[in-house]
This record gives sequence, C-alpha cells and structure tokens, in this order.
Amino acid sequence: MWIVQAAIILGWLLLAKLGFAFQLLAWLRPADKQEEAAERVFGPLCHSQPQPFWRRRKSALPWLLVTGQPEQVEALLPGLIAERWQVSYRGIFLWCGEPGQITAADIGWLRRKRGRKALDALLWVTDINDPASGTDTAERTLWQQLKNLGRWLGWRLPIYTLVMRDDNGHDQYDRPRQSTEVCWTPGTPTDIATQLQALTPGLLTEGMAQIQHQLRWSWLLQLAQDIRQARFSPLAVALQPLVQPQTGVLLSGVFILPTALPGQHEGYRTTTLSPAWYGVLHQARIRHGRRDHLIFRDWLYRGAMVTIGLACAGMMLSAFGNYRLIRDNNTLLAQQAATTSLAEQYRHQRELQRQIETLLWRSREGTPLQLRFGLDQNQRQLDRLWPVWQQQNQQLLLNPVMAQLTSQLRQYVDLPAGSPERRIQAAAAYQHLKAYLMLAQPQRAEPEFLQQTLAPLWLARDPHITAGEWMMLSGDMLAFWAQELPRHPQWQQSSDSPLVAAVRTLLRNQNGLRNSESALYQSVLQQAEKRHGDLSLNTLLGENATSDLFFTDSTLAGVFTREAWEQDVRTLIANVAASRQVMTDWVLDEGKTANSPVLSEEALRNRLTERYFTDYAGAWLEFLNSIRWQPATTLSDTIDQLTLLGDIQRSPLPTLGKALRWQAGVGQEGHTVGESLLNSAKQLVAGDKTPQAQSPLTQASAPASQPAAVVVQAFAPLLAILPAEEGQKNSVPPANGLTLLDYLLQVTQVRLLLQQIAATSDPQAGMLALMQSSLAGQSSPLSTARGRGNLLAASLGQDWSGFASAAFSEPLNQTWQTVLEPATQALNDAWQKRVINSWQEAFSGRYPFATATNDASLPLLAHFIAPQSGVIEQFITQQLHGLVEKQGDEWVAVASGQQYMDINPAFLEAINLLSRLGRVAFAQGEANLSFDVQMYPMRDVVETNLQLDDAVFKYFNQQAEWQTFAWPNRQTATPQAVLSYQPLNNSGSAALPPVTAFAFDGSWAALRLFDKARTEQLDSSRWRLSWSPRNGPGLSLILRTQSYGGPLELLKLRDFKLPGTAFNPAQGGKYAQ
Repeated sequence: MWIVQAAIILGWLLLAKLGFAFQLLAWLRPADKQEEAAERVFGPLCHSQPQPFWRRRKSALPWLLVTGQPEQVEALLPGLIAERWQVSYRGIFLWCGEPGQITAADIGWLRRKRGRKALDALLWVTDINDPASGTDTAERTLWQQLKNLGRWLGWRLPIYTLVMRDDNGHDQYDRPRQSTEVCWTPGTPTDIATQLQALTPGLLTEGMAQIQHQLRWSWLLQLAQDIRQARFSPLAVALQPLVQPQTGVLLSGVFILPTALPGQHEGYRTTTLSPAWYGVLHQARIRHGRRDHLIFRDWLYRGAMVTIGLACAGMMLSAFGNYRLIRDNNTLLAQQAATTSLAEQYRHQRELQRQIETLLWRSREGTPLQLRFGLDQNQRQLDRLWPVWQQQNQQLLLNPVMAQLTSQLRQYVDLPAGSPERRIQAAAAYQHLKAYLMLAQPQRAEPEFLQQTLAPLWLARDPHITAGEWMMLSGDMLAFWAQELPRHPQWQQSSDSPLVAAVRTLLRNQNGLRNSESALYQSVLQQAEKRHGDLSLNTLLGENATSDLFFTDSTLAGVFTREAWEQDVRTLIANVAASRQVMTDWVLDEGKTANSPVLSEEALRNRLTERYFTDYAGAWLEFLNSIRWQPATTLSDTIDQLTLLGDIQRSPLPTLGKALRWQAGVGQEGHTVGESLLNSAKQLVAGDKTPQAQSPLTQASAPASQPAAVVVQAFAPLLAILPAEEGQKNSVPPANGLTLLDYLLQVTQVRLLLQQIAATSDPQAGMLALMQSSLAGQSSPLSTARGRGNLLAASLGQDWSGFASAAFSEPLNQTWQTVLEPATQALNDAWQKRVINSWQEAFSGRYPFATATNDASLPLLAHFIAPQSGVIEQFITQQLHGLVEKQGDEWVAVASGQQYMDINPAFLEAINLLSRLGRVAFAQGEANLSFDVQMYPMRDVVETNLQLDDAVFKYFNQQAEWQTFAWPNRQTATPQAVLSYQPLNNSGSAALPPVTAFAFDGSWAALRLFDKARTEQLDSSRWRLSWSPRNGPGLSLILRTQSYGGPLELLKLRDFKLPGTAFNPAQGGKYAQ
C-alpha cells in the first residue's frame, strides 16, 4: 500500500516539474533576432523580479502590459515607451507596442521566462477626446490584438480601459487624487454607460468637498459634468461589445485617470504613481485571468489527476474486494477447524476446494483488475489455504484410497499360486498397481485414469451422506486432486516396496500382462534350466563336504553358475535379442527405463545380460547367506569341530573359496579372473576409487564397463581374504590385514587351548579362569581369535552378513559359549557355597528375615554386609570382576560382560539393598545408628514414655524438643523397646495409671517396635510414626535420621531372601539366545 502511495506522490512531483523541462527545451532552442531583442529589453527585469512561488506570489508586484496610442501612454506614464518597462513600488509596467503592433516574439519570450501567467492584466490607454478610439477599425484592431495575446500566452488577461482626462494645464497638480473606476466581473452582463452614470453622485459629493478647500480643485466636478453631457458615450458604445462572453476577452473595468504629475518619472525605468492608480493596481492583484485554451501541460496535469483519481478509486475497490476475500477465507478456515462431523468435513472441504479453484484460476490466468492496484492478496491466500486443504485431503481422500489400494494389492498377492482368481484379477491388479505407483510418483500421474480407477475405491464413511451427494462430492474432490497432482510432486505417498515388487513379479508371470522383456528373460532361464540342475552345498564342496560344520536347506539354481552361462545362457540371450524387439512398461519395469522406448538388439542384449548377472550375484548371495554353523552340545564336540575347521587340508572353507573364485569369474571374456577381481578388490578394499589412479587401458577394461561387473563387485570382499591363485601373488592384501589362512591359524590355537583345559583334573575351574582372564582384559588365544573372527566377518560387509557370521563368528562364539556355560555354573556354585549356605545357616527362621521370636545376630549380619570387609562385597570383587562393577553406591552389570552372561536381576537388586544397609547401619563394621525423636501433645494423653534399651524419653506435653538415641546400646544387659502412656479418665479431670502400649525385648526390639508403626515420610530426613494401641488413644512421634531412613532402612530386611544364583544358566548370553 505504501509503495503505491509513494509512487503517486513521486509521479505528481515529476509532473509538476515537467513544465520546467519544456521551458528548458525551449530555452535551448536557438533564438531569432526578435527574441534576442526581447531578451535584451526584458532580461534585466526578469532577473531583478523573478517568478514568485507559492505564498510569495500574493505579495509580488503585478505585471501590467500597457498599450494604446503613444502620446496618450506617454501622458500617463512618461518615459515608458522609450524605456519599455518601468517599476513602481506597487506594480511593473511593460510596453510592447500599440494595439495591432504587439509582437508575438515579446509575448512568447515572457511566457517562456515566466510561464503562462507571465502578465497579470492589460491596460488599454485611450483619451476621451480621441475621435479614433471609438471607430470600428480601432475596435476591431483592439479585439484582434486581445485575442492574439490570449493565444500566445494561453491565458486571457483581465483588460482595463484607462481613459485619460486632462486636468487643465496641470493647475490642479496639488489636488488630492483618488481612483475613479467602474469594475465588474468578466462575463457578467453590464451596461458601461449606466455604470458611468452611477459615478456622478459620488463625484459631485467629493468634488464639492475639494473646491471647499481650493477653488482650483474642480477636476471631479468637471468629470461629473462630462459624464452628464455624455462625452463618454462613444467610448462606452465602443467597449460595450467587449463585455459579452462570446467575444473571448475579459474586459473588467474602466478607469478615468488624470495625466501624470510632474516628477512622476523619478529616474530610468522608475516611476512613482499617484493614488489615482491604486484602484488599477488593486484590481490587477485581485482579478485573475482565465485559461484561453488547453496546452500540453494542462492535458498532462488533467491526465495525471484522472489517473491518480482512478488509482485511488481502484485501490479502494481493490481493498474492499481483497478484504472480502480474506474475510471469506477466514470464515472457511474457522468452519473447517470447528467441524467435528465427518459429513460436514467433506462439505467444508468441498467449499475450501472451490475457493482454491478460484484462486488458482486467478493465479494462472491473471487476477481481475479490480483486485489488483498493488493490493493483490490472491497468491498469499492461496499459499494460506493449500496446507489446510492438503492436510484435510490426506485424511479424507488419500488415506482411505491408499488403504484400499494396499488392501486390494495384498489380496491379489495372497491368492493361491496358479489359481484362476489370480489370472482373472490380473487386469484389475495392474490398474490398482498403476494407480498406486502414480500416488507414489506424482510426475507420472494421469488425471483421467486416476479418476476412473479410484472412484470405485473411495467409499463414503458417513451414513449421513446420501448416495447422490457422495457422488457429487467425491467426483468433484477426486477430479480436482487428480488434475493438480502432477503439478505437486511433494504430494507423493510412501509406498510399500516389497508389496510393489511382489505384485510386479506376479503380473509379469500372467499371460497377457507380462512385460515383454521379462517374458524373454524368463524364457531364457526356462530353456537353460532343462540342462542345469540345482547346486547343493555338498556338491559345491566335493570331497571336503561335511555336515559336521556347515549346513543349509537351500540350493542354488543351476542356471546361475558359470558353466550355465558359458554353455547356454550367453547364446540364448544373444538369440532372443536378435529376434525380438520389445516395448518397456514403467509399471512393471521397476523404474529402470524411461517411458516406453523401443529397445534395439544391442540394448536388449545388454539389458538381459545385466539382469542375468544381477540375479546371478543375488542368487549366490542368498545361497551362501543361508549357510548355518552346526551347533555343538559338548566340549568334546566343539574341539572336534575346531579341529576339522582349522585343518587346511580338510577344512571346507578353502575348498569353498576356490569354487567361489571360479564362479566369480563369470562373464570375464578377454580377461583373466584374477585381473578383474584384482581391479575390483583394489577399488573396494584398498579404497582406490579415483579414476585418475587408473591408466587408460585399465579404465577401458574396468569391471564397471562390463555387464558382469555386478558379480565382481559382489564377490570382491570375500575373494580378497582368500589365498591367491596358483602361480599368482595377491598384490592387494585386505585392509584389516586378516585373511582366511590367518583365521584358520587362530582356530587351531583355540582348539589347542581347549584341549589343554579338557585334559586337566578340573576342567570347570579352567574354564572359569579362562573366562575371568578374558573379561579382565588379559590376552588369551580365545579372546584374540574371537576378536579377529568378528572383525573378519564385519569386513565382508552387510551383503555377506549371513555367511560371514556362520563361517567366522559363530564357530568361535560357540566356543566362547562352551567356556561360559561351565564358568557360569562354577560362579553360581561358588556363590552358593561361599555365601548362600552360610547366610541360610545364620539367618534362616530369625527376625527380621522371618516372622519369628528369635532375633538375627547383628555382628553376624555385619560380617556379611559391612562395606569392604563384608563377605558379599569380597565375593563380588574377587569372583565377579569384569562382570559387575560399582558405579557410585550401586552395583551394575558391566556392559561388555552382560553381552555374554545373563546376570540375575534379583541378584543385583539384593546386593544393592544389602550394600545400602551396610553403609547405613554398619559403616564402622558394627551396628551403629543414631537418630532423633520428637514428641508432641496428643489428645487424652498426659504423659508419653519411650524407652530404647537404657535410654528413656519422657514427655509431659511440654514444648516439643528432640532427644537423640543410639542403637543398639552394646552396654545394656537387657535390650528392649517400650512405648507407654498415661491417659486421662473419661471426664478428663484426672490421670489414670500408666499403660504400656507396646513392649519388645531382644537385640531387634527397637526394629520390632518401629515395625508396628504406620510410617509417613515428611521430608528427606523426617518420618512420622503412628501407633494405634488396642483400647487406647493413638500415639505418634517424629523420627529424624542422619542418612536415608536410618533404622527404618533395616525394616526392608523383613522376609528378605538372598537369591540362590548370580547368573541365569539357562539363558547364557546373547549368542545362546
């Protein structure tokens, strides 16, 4: 808005100054001689009297053009004719010639210098006694001159007639002079003669007043006499036609002036005027001329004003229109947000869509003129409505449609193989798949197809919508969305890639819907399958085949072997490519080609070959990743497996590596297998992927330029760790330095270690020592071999994860598990023997571990749970190092140890509880607790007594105070805890004898008393203990501890059972799972 206003103001200023530009152009034009003369005459005057601006114009001197007979002008303004202009303190007089002789050069020069209003009035000087002034010729000459002045200036000047009347030889030069005139508004019907006659009374009155002062002052009386005698009638008759508006001149008045006084011409171009001139000069100030005709600047100003007016009107109209647009959109959005009914959501979505359609049409075809003028809100409102519409459209249309399409495709996939329903529904499934892919790839969307396909799938979900209304709503909404979908790629929906691949595969196999290229490819495989059977793992390994190490239920299709390629597949592909040309279909072609290009023989052969090698590599990866390690159940079985696996002569891994090296060389015509695999290995293993590192010959023969490159790249990680071929040297070692031979050597070392442990008198202890040393970070053959095996498996990449795990990780992980199982059992036995048995013997059937009258021994409890010196903590630090560690005050399982052994959660919870109790109650090695007790007045109780061992706290309802207790008191001979009170009688007038509410004896007496109370924690260190004695009032006290819950912490030992195992032997570790 402000930009438009600024533009209007700037345009107006430029237009206001445009006149100056035209004047400047005129000034730059070469002047003729007459203009040069005018410049010499009037130039000094224009420089001394510049054109005023704005407020100064009112105080500027009027410029008056004087014309008439020279002798008459000279009589009124002496020296004017010779000097051409004179200046007085009330006006400026200019002489350009008598009527009919005023030149256009002078007037034109003044107009260029001072503008159209260069002159303020024209003074026509005449004489009452001049007989020629009233003739028709003089009148016509004067009228023509006045018309020319208006045309030259473009401005009609007010015209005043100055009638000179002699004052009888200047014998009245000292008479007071005043203005005598008749003035009227130009264009107003006026009778000049009548106006002159109306002057007579005033002249007589003033004349009589003057002769009373001086008899010589009779000029006014003589003028009145002239008027009465009609001496002005010829002049009045001559001027009367000029009063009419049709004449085109602005005759505005008649002034009767005496001749100039002596001394009026003070100097060169300077004159002093008598008061008789005041009326003339006053009228020249207040009376303005009129426009004679419109010039270019007038048209420009008027055009600018009209344009500004239209712009303002347009802006107001646009503001109103855009305000209505914004208001309507706000209403739509408010209704959309407030709607809860599904039917109303559909209806409001339709209204919102109509508004967006209107805004879209305006955006593409142009906003109507009445909504522009710098205030166009069309695009902003469109950007505002799009997200709301898209969000609702996703919920109301796309989600149901995608669900229906997905359901239809899944139903088609779930049909039984070879069933008639699958063949019958193939056409519909193709349509559904095509629509599904269009939603996932909006750039391929076909609006008409989407409307026809999705309309039956989009069903009304609200019973309040009738069938007719739903047909109208769904049709309009679906058509609009389908038309806009290709223009908005961001509307794409996420697709289920496995589902799409499955449907594509099924549709390719159906008659009438098979992709031509896929059909040819399948025909090649079907012909080759007749001569090449499936390949099993035992067939691949030959004489080194064994089921004791590896097994798999899968087989490899015989067509995906090097023999099949060289004997049949290569020839079959060349034959079908030479005899057929196919059209691709993007729906079934998995997005690998453009839309429906015709494939040439060479292109088809390359595509079929590339597809074969892709499937070739995929088949081998799937087959090899299906290989699993044969689990062993005993230590002897594990040793036997490691013996066979580590024997380079009998191990199946070297044999399998040789077979894979041969199969990986498929399609390497003109190159040795080693060269191709070496180049791939350099790129994938050594990290040299820059084309600058290769020579032109190497680049030309790089695997990437051959269809079989995918096979080389797939097998390269595995072949890099295999031994080099006979007669060749492996110049590209693996990046991690590990090879198959290194791995077999590590396996042999582990086997020897296990044989040594098995030969000892206590194999279980040996396994435990091996496990503890490994977890403690000490180097051992087993930990080293496991680390190298896992690293070797990880170096093969994700594609080889199944085979790498079975060949390099699982054998040693199983060995580690074989070590863990007896080691775990040994740790559980040690826990049972060193801790559990003694614990049960010391605390079984004793309070607080059981509800019994016998108390557990506090020194014996300290022997078990005291910090650092306790039996439990010593067992953890000595036996479970590397499996459990202390973080702060809590025992937690070590992450690395938890990966292999499953720690019993109840065990961790129990030792953390006992560790906390040890810190609270046995920090010094013996039981020692200090806490404070505070009592306060209770209803119907006169006195309250608390006795813990030998310490007694008596409270007589005085001011509450704290008393410190130390428990247990090792000096007392009778450990006890007694809570008693002295009640009031029923009338409340006297105290009754003391009553013992609770009394316990023994080393745990205080805990037994606290056990009977109801506890309420007030803050981090204070608890309220409340008792409810039978047939007595309620008793309460405040217990303040120094750490945690103080003695209340020991109450957690009630019915406490120490877990019998530290580890779960049935779970083992993650490997066992």
